[in-house]
Amino acid sequence: MGLTSSLPGRLTEELLEDYLQLTYLTRNDIVKLVKKTMLVSPDYETLNPHHRYDLDTIVSLLPELKCNPFRDRILRIFSSEKDGRLSFEDMLDLCSAMSENCPYEVKARWAFQIYDFNGDGSIDAEDIGIMVDRLTNGK
Repeated sequence: MGLTSSLPGRLTEELLEDYLQLTYLTRNDIVKLVKKTMLVSPDYETLNPHHRYDLDTIVSLLPELKCNPFRDRILRIFSSEKDGRLSFEDMLDLCSAMSENCPYEVKARWAFQIYDFNGDGSIDAEDIGIMVDRLTNGK
C-alpha cells in the first residue's frame, strides 16, 4: 500500500522535491505558501502552478509587498510573463530570493534588476535618483 500524501492543493511529493531543488526555501516554507495560495485559488482544491494572480491577490498573499516602494518593479522582475501578475511558481522565485537561505550573490542579481529602472545594464545617477524619490515619496 502506498502512502497517502498530506500535502495541500494536491501537490505531489515529486513536485515538492523539484521546488526544494530549485529554490532556497524549506519544505515548510513551500507548504505554507501552497496553503495560503489555495485560499485564493480558482477552485480552492488543486494548486495550479501556472494560474496568474493579480496585484491585490499577491499583496494579500505576501503582505510585506503592500507598502514596498519598489512593489511594481518587484512584480515586473519576478513575473515570468512580464505582465505584473505572478504565478505560484513566480511567487516561489520571489520568496526564494527573499529567503535568508538565498546567497547574497543571487540576491544581488535580483536587486540589480529591480533597481536598474532605465534598463541600461548599470545603476547610474538616473536610477539612484528614482530610488531616492521612491524611498522619500518624492520629498
